[in-house]
Amino acid sequence: FDEEGAGRDRCKETPKQHPAAAEWEQDKERPWVCEHRWRGIPGMISFRKLIKGNAAAKPKPRHADSDGHVAFSIGKDAFVALNRNGYNNYTELGEDI
Repeated sequence: FDEEGAGRDRCKETPKQHPAAAEWEQDKERPWVCEHRWRGIPGMISFRKLIKGNAAAKPKPRHADSDGHVAFSIGKDAFVALNRNGYNNYTELGEDI
């Protein structure tokens, strides 16, 4: 790139809806999907570094439903809960995570 930030200027913004709107997909001025810049991704990278080398071989499922909620733990070191619906969800998963 000839000038600083020129590459970043070609990155699409984080999509505001899922699935992404056709206008977002077809943006000719910002054609690149730079997911590493999207909100939430840095936290995923930190989480990956946190659990590296954990003795637990596989994540243990804790919760899943048809409303887009899923949760799992990795040993006693990490816990993840994801919500796809855009509203808060509350559930009791117990203390043995």
